[in-house]
Amino acid sequence: TDAFDNAALTIRSTADAVLGTLASWTNLSAGTDWVSMSFPLADSYAGQTIRLRVDSTNDDALASNFFFDDLALSATVCQ
Repeated sequence: TDAFDNAALTIRSTADAVLGTLASWTNLSAGTDWVSMSFPLADSYAGQTIRLRVDSTNDDALASNFFFDDLALSATVCQ
């Protein structure tokens, strides 16, 4: 009933500051099915260099597995 294992997909600056969190998961939200997800980014990131980062932390007992497959980024440049 407690979240001991965590994963998150964040947007970060080139200085590694967290600009936003797109999604987060815990051992409590784990499922058995693959799920397709899409995250439209806000216009506030326009003109910036950003990084997408996946992090996970697990405790030392009964570790959860977080799997990420086929990550893709599409960008549109408007001038």
